[in-house]
Amino acid sequence: MRQYVNITKRLGFNYEEGLGRGNQKAVTLKRIDGTIIGELKDMKYPNNSRESMKLVKDKIAAEKLLRLSGIYTTNSTVYNENDLSKAKEEFYSSKSDRLAVIKPINMSGGLGVNVRINENDFDYFWNDTVNIIKGTSNREVNLMVQDYIEGFEARAVVIEGKLISIVARIPAYVVGNGKNSIKNLVQIKNRKRQKCAHLRKRPIVLDEKKEKFLNYNDLNFKSIPNKGEFVLLSSLSNISNGGEMVDITDDVCDEIKSSAVKSIAAIPGLYSGGVDLIMKTFEDKEPRVIEINAWPMLQSTLYPTYGKQYAPQEYFLKSFYAVDQFKNSPKQIYDIENHNDYVRNLMIFQQMKNEIHKQQILNNLEKL
Repeated sequence: MRQYVNITKRLGFNYEEGLGRGNQKAVTLKRIDGTIIGELKDMKYPNNSRESMKLVKDKIAAEKLLRLSGIYTTNSTVYNENDLSKAKEEFYSSKSDRLAVIKPINMSGGLGVNVRINENDFDYFWNDTVNIIKGTSNREVNLMVQDYIEGFEARAVVIEGKLISIVARIPAYVVGNGKNSIKNLVQIKNRKRQKCAHLRKRPIVLDEKKEKFLNYNDLNFKSIPNKGEFVLLSSLSNISNGGEMVDITDDVCDEIKSSAVKSIAAIPGLYSGGVDLIMKTFEDKEPRVIEINAWPMLQSTLYPTYGKQYAPQEYFLKSFYAVDQFKNSPKQIYDIENHNDYVRNLMIFQQMKNEIHKQQILNNLEKL
């Protein structure tokens, strides 16, 4: 929110800093004459409806909407914390060597997410997810189980219907030098991460999960990789888990970009958000959407470990003020460069939303 305040001030827009409902940090966005346009609150864009935020938090509901929209996504089954035996039996009944993903139904930030789980370790990771849910809330413990999808994960950021960036998430890894153990290489890398303000508070932690992952490849923390050998420490690619970020916006095909924008359009009342994708290559015509977030953490777009930086917050503010001036024609207006482009883009996005919602209704009627 501090970044939004600084950018609003730099762009010369009228605003007021304070607290919104629930004592959340907020920026009241105003016209030149002081009348209020909207309120940008911590964790909420003014154009994102409350209903849309509830929908994306309910991963099953979001998954159904994506499927009705013809968007490739996951196929999940929901279980209660006491359904361990049932979930395990159902998942592996058709194929014993299937790999699973277990995650909470309504948490974000990668908390409680465990991936690439085989039948032998299913109980361990199930209990790990259950314990994380219990440790962070008093809500009923429900979990999702779904097939592990081969490929790499990326986060697409869409602001006011405009694709801003796509950043690939690389799981924690080290590169061997033929001398140091994996444990020592992690210590060396963590010292390098200390030099980056964004990664400083997110060191690579050598825990039991990473040890199990290394064991899959007959490695452990004491193993000494060959010089130049890349060693993955996890299949979970979150930055908080020691991962890194690479901007790939200009490298991926149009189908991947389109999937991201359509995914935001598929959620009624949602105009800005983050879309988590799994793709096999940069030319994947059928990427899978695994999750949508109504308030994407923008650090990956602002501060990628490798690649181009983007300005999503600046785009939001210019678009928001430009669209208001187009709709309401205030007597005094801000001089916004490429004013019409912001308006045109949002109109095209709204048309896309309307078409997708019509398709959702038709597909739902067919099922009935």
